[in-house]
Amino acid sequence: MALISVIVPVYNVYDYMDRCIRSVLNQTFKNFEIILVAGDSSDGSTEKCILWEKCDKRIRLIRQTIGGLGSARNLGIREATT
Repeated sequence: MALISVIVPVYNVYDYMDRCIRSVLNQTFKNFEIILVAGDSSDGSTEKCILWEKCDKRIRLIRQTIGGLGSARNLGIREATT
């Protein structure tokens, strides 16, 4: 069965993160990884990513200090499990 990588760019989305991550975790297909690519958020998003990473072994946090949305997606693709 194929592994799917779900890449989630994170920047100042604290209020939406739980809903987003739960939505992915609740899928019937379970062979996936969630790659959270976190920028320098000022709202606690990165700290919430750290908590989610501890909750499920399929969740991985990658920190990015500069670059924006496109750069976050590209970094997630490079880091995805093949």
